[in-house]
Amino acid sequence: MRYLLDLKNIFSRQLPKMPKEYIVKLVFDRNHESMVILKDNSKVIGGICFRVFAEEKFAEIAFLAITATEQIRGYGTRLMNKLKGKR
Repeated sequence: MRYLLDLKNIFSRQLPKMPKEYIVKLVFDRNHESMVILKDNSKVIGGICFRVFAEEKFAEIAFLAITATEQIRGYGTRLMNKLKGKR
């Protein structure tokens, strides 16, 4: 739960025009899943929130954000590749 709260805060900070209530609604919605990136196995530095539609073989990405200090290091690309099933 702590990781989800940290991720919600990152989304809010990195996506300032997105309503905070909408971010909270999707991050904590049971239909949505989230993956986080941890630095030093403890600090959340980014993540992705998505919803899978298995029957349609489709996934909707709601949010993807990395903290400002960790950007341009390939973390967003790694998240997308992991979501797509690539290594």
